[in-house]
Amino acid sequence: LSDRLKLRKLESLPSSKCIQILSKPNGSQVILIGTSHICKKSAELVSKAIHIAQPDAVMIESCSERSSETPFDWSIILNKGESVPTLFRLSLKNLVDNSPLKEIFERLRSVYGGEMKAAMEAGSKIPGCEIICGDQLFSVTMINLINGFEKDFPNIIKHPVVKQLMPSFQAFQMTVIDPQLIVELILERADEDSDEIYNQDEQFLNNTIKDLAPNVHRAMVVDRDEYMVDYLWKLVELQTLPVSKDTPLKQPAVVICVVGKGHIEGMHRNWLNRLEDTNQNIE
Repeated sequence: LSDRLKLRKLESLPSSKCIQILSKPNGSQVILIGTSHICKKSAELVSKAIHIAQPDAVMIESCSERSSETPFDWSIILNKGESVPTLFRLSLKNLVDNSPLKEIFERLRSVYGGEMKAAMEAGSKIPGCEIICGDQLFSVTMINLINGFEKDFPNIIKHPVVKQLMPSFQAFQMTVIDPQLIVELILERADEDSDEIYNQDEQFLNNTIKDLAPNVHRAMVVDRDEYMVDYLWKLVELQTLPVSKDTPLKQPAVVICVVGKGHIEGMHRNWLNRLEDTNQNIE
């Protein structure tokens, strides 16, 4: 702990729209970093922030199912019976088994989530720093997402935007998907500025999807925002350690949390709500 405190320079953190500081009354801080999962600059930003902050813990937007080296067992979802509608279960099985999209996903695995790998690597170099996967289980999110899509589907197909895109989508279905071309187009964004990507994607995620499919948005974003803030709130308490064995004084904790930029707004709002509830209880 003493070594981390000597090296810690929070005032030197990079200035970025992707970084927000969440504080607790005891002085503990969460450095929330919003990233693009395929952006190299996001990975560089995360590594630099962790080196400067010398945190007590690093929490990433992942879970035990996603962080495992064993490929995810989709049967966990496909065999959920009535909790996953038959139509969507069959569609998902087709996607997993033989769709060209499966090849696209496989090719992107080497670069997707590079900032999470960077966070784990940078955190592991700091003595005493704990690396934590603090997101909701992937299987739970997927089941909620599929059920949310079923609820939203009638409204989705009636939405003006979808009606406009339907002819293009039908034409797209008739084309042969070139996985390599799709991967190359996606990776073009990997060298873009992360702040610019933040502005584009945050607006899309929190406005378009929420309007088009509110239940899908809840499963993808809102529920997980609440889950991760709950985890963070407890984690900060666990990381608030005594300054020394000879004093009851405690050193405020510093935790870095790395999440996709679409979670920043909701997590910040949830944190402020927690603070307000805490202050009311104190009063």
